[in-house]
Amino acid sequence: MVSAFAIFHGHAHAHGTELSPGADAIAFSAGYVIAIGLLQVCGTGLGVATRWPTGWDAVRLAGAAIAGAGVIFLCAALWS
Repeated sequence: MVSAFAIFHGHAHAHGTELSPGADAIAFSAGYVIAIGLLQVCGTGLGVATRWPTGWDAVRLAGAAIAGAGVIFLCAALWS
């Protein structure tokens, strides 16, 4: 199921096509690689944190914060 979503994500949002004309492709690529790396580090950190009971609480709190931010963004989009 994840593979199917990954294929459709890559088709709908071809990375690099959003680069504006005249923009620095090297800087864009470096920023993209750094952002992906940071996401991987955060994901690994959350996975390691689940080894301890307080880590599970931290992961749940982070999930609740992300869900709350999503609700705020949704409400802001609907009311604008």
